[in-house]
Amino acid sequence: MDKVTIGRKIRMAREHLGLTQEEFGHRIGAAKQTLSGWENGHSLPDIITLCEIAAMCGLTLNDFVEMKDCKSLPSTELTE
Repeated sequence: MDKVTIGRKIRMAREHLGLTQEEFGHRIGAAKQTLSGWENGHSLPDIITLCEIAAMCGLTLNDFVEMKDCKSLPSTELTE
């Protein structure tokens, strides 16, 4: 998971809705500074907030988080 890529997608979704960082942050309960940190790839929202962002934008969590770069783990490692 790449913070910069996810942040860029959050910014694109916000801009698509025509909202400022302040307006978007108010809708999801985050400060403008927090949203700026996400959009600039300095930090990430928690999973619940990211799900709320996706739902508000008519997207899925998968639209923000691409798993194609993850390596497969052997099934034995998943059960330990």
